[in-house]
Amino acid sequence: MSLTTGLPRFSPEEYNLDSKGYSHNGMTVTDPEKRIFAADSDMALEEHDSCAIICNIHKDEKGSHGNVKRTIEALHKMGHRAGDVEGEGDGCGLLTDIPRILWSRYLEKEGRPRWLAEDRRFFVAHLMIPTKHKWESPAIKQYISRMVREEGCDLLMERDGLTRRTALGRSAQAQEPLFWQLAGLVSGSPLDIVDSKLFHLHLRIEQETPVHVASMSTHTVVYKARGDSRILRNYYPELLLPDYTSKVTIGHIRYSTNTGPVFERVQPFTILGHNGEINTIQRLREEARMLGATLVSGASDSEDVNRMLEILTHEYEFTLIEAMEILFPPILSNVEYLATDLQILHHYYRYAFGPYAQGPAAVVARYADECAFSVDALGLRPLWFGETDKEYFFSSERGVVPLENMMRDPKPLAPGEKMAAKIHKDGKIEILGYTAIQQRLLRLAYRRFGSLSLMKCVLKTMRHERGLESPGKGVRRKALSSPDISGEPESRMAAFGWRRDHKEWVRHLGKEGKEPIDSLGSDTPIGPLDTGITNLADYIKESVAVVTNPAIDREREAEHFSTQVVMGVRPSLSYGLVSPLGNSLVLDTPILIGGQPFGPLLASDACREVTDSCGTMILEEVLDFFGDSMHHLDCTFSDEESLPNAVKRLKKEAVNAVQGGANLLLLDDAFAWSGERHWTDPHLVIAAVDGALKGEGKGDDNLRRKCGLILRSGAIRNLHDLVVALGLGADAINPYLMLRTGLGSRTLPSDNEGVSRLSNLVSALNKGIEKVMSTMGIHEMRGYGRVFSSIGLSDEIAGLLGVRNYCGSEGKGVTWEHLEEESRRRSKIARTRKQRLE
Repeated sequence: MSLTTGLPRFSPEEYNLDSKGYSHNGMTVTDPEKRIFAADSDMALEEHDSCAIICNIHKDEKGSHGNVKRTIEALHKMGHRAGDVEGEGDGCGLLTDIPRILWSRYLEKEGRPRWLAEDRRFFVAHLMIPTKHKWESPAIKQYISRMVREEGCDLLMERDGLTRRTALGRSAQAQEPLFWQLAGLVSGSPLDIVDSKLFHLHLRIEQETPVHVASMSTHTVVYKARGDSRILRNYYPELLLPDYTSKVTIGHIRYSTNTGPVFERVQPFTILGHNGEINTIQRLREEARMLGATLVSGASDSEDVNRMLEILTHEYEFTLIEAMEILFPPILSNVEYLATDLQILHHYYRYAFGPYAQGPAAVVARYADECAFSVDALGLRPLWFGETDKEYFFSSERGVVPLENMMRDPKPLAPGEKMAAKIHKDGKIEILGYTAIQQRLLRLAYRRFGSLSLMKCVLKTMRHERGLESPGKGVRRKALSSPDISGEPESRMAAFGWRRDHKEWVRHLGKEGKEPIDSLGSDTPIGPLDTGITNLADYIKESVAVVTNPAIDREREAEHFSTQVVMGVRPSLSYGLVSPLGNSLVLDTPILIGGQPFGPLLASDACREVTDSCGTMILEEVLDFFGDSMHHLDCTFSDEESLPNAVKRLKKEAVNAVQGGANLLLLDDAFAWSGERHWTDPHLVIAAVDGALKGEGKGDDNLRRKCGLILRSGAIRNLHDLVVALGLGADAINPYLMLRTGLGSRTLPSDNEGVSRLSNLVSALNKGIEKVMSTMGIHEMRGYGRVFSSIGLSDEIAGLLGVRNYCGSEGKGVTWEHLEEESRRRSKIARTRKQRLE
């Protein structure tokens, strides 16, 4: 059966063309579906693996039509990797050079000089007006045309792009947008800011209209449709024309695992084609917003990665190669093998941005005269590099090119490997391996920042080099005032939500350094079904990863995992700006020892043995490190204050403190049972303060990038509590009641035994954090965010936590009133001498 069977013939009437069909350069196209694929196929598309990507780079000085055609044919060969819903593909698209020969003809027909299409300020925009807004398209077009002129661009021509509606399936026809093309000149602007100016216009169109901007560039255009590779050239007849030439063509065909099959979500986007999933997308979105990025409403993870690349290239003036290395950094264990200057540079970029694009991914990208290609750190999505006599290609499968055309065996990119292609002015292509990319990255950094000596000083300040003397040595530790607490220890533990199994579990970690066998599963009832004392964490469960996104084997991939955290002021990504930071600190683990409101755990030297072996610090040492730039937040409330007002007060106090120069906030519940003070759930406080700071400022002036958050809490009872707090925004945690419980008895053991038990506890918790991350396909702690949902909370509480909620509503579930009443009841429990753990 022919793959084109059942597709309608090309009809000139569909395009308001002359009766002879679509004539171009002496060739009349009347039956394009016969020109697409000569071979028939009996392949049944019953199984779907994942998306498919390909990039073909033509070697000759100029591009060719064959480059476009071979890319579409390659997508067709990888059709088994695409999705299919009721006989329609999920989506297929191309990113190509601007077809300047065609546009010179279009301009001439409009009475414009042909040579304008070759001007370096000439741009083409492909815009899609959603089907539900087609009725108001005249007004939308008029508004955008005026916007283009207001932004200092000359609009040379606009037209409805040629499309063939009958090539689409029934569902695609129902949601077909209006394809609209613009061409113009960015006049009166220096060449080096032309693309950035177009990007700002792109953002304005998105913000002020319902239009989807498929592309707006002086280099490239994007064609996309809901359908498969058979649809693409039938739907866009321009792609059939021999004069449609391109030197670089990126193709993408999708299997929409987590997004609906709609035109706007089809790839490629303006820069990249992505096969895979970004498991850390929530953290990436938060970081993007803090840096001032305007994200597309309801965008997919791939679209937000594309937007972050746009921000790095247009707003921060990085090249595509630099932006890809910042967004997809090498794992820390590999960085240590690089030359010293490269280590400095990679660590600096990691602290200035972070590993927020983790997950199975293969990426092909193109911006201006650079192409970049990358595979995720674990190599969970394939990308092959090969060469023919005509082209270099990067593809999800090597079999897309006939064996007889290959000059050598294709090679797969290794886990974490990157390659790049540089298009020189003479049209020649330079292929860069990862070593050459690293050297280029270093040269660009010297140009951007000058000497790296100041950058090295910044990293030393952050204590990246573990050989530096600990700031706590020889320094008086900052005194943490001790609350006046009545009641028995178990009464206080019960008030914090502890149960006997929590206590036994923590003691086992301290004794054995690993979880007990029976802790591998939990039969504890979820919060809404629990009749005992419950904390907010009991209403939260981790979301399940989709089937295409496997968990990581933490034991086999141990070198990929990192629990490193950054606290305090984050370095700047701005061009040429490296300055001495305010206080900032890097630790290998988010767990801080010390901080005991009941007196010290161990002698100073014994505590230092623990910190040196576990890569952490004593809380009091951290506070000394930050000195006057540390601000203490007492996370309790009095009888005269309501809980909602207390949370509002804490948010305001946190914002004022950071605006006043604080680089570290200590959120502390140690005074919960002192006097008439009442406890506030630490997860509620950390989420509220983190959200308040992220909402203030942008770029380096975003308050959250100016400070770290440490949670000091007795309500951290288990690994789940710990990880939820980290996901909600805590940079480090001092679980003081858990640390004391891990020592095993009220009477402190010898220092040697104490060191062993405390080291075991911290190490076991650290391994537990890695295991939790691994279930979501995440391997670095800094990327772990709100990958969980709540059950049974009221909408207001769930909204403050920033999580998706089930089985709750505006006035039902755990409300403010419930939490406040519960907190006052806990105060009575904490002060009694009769309460024992259940």
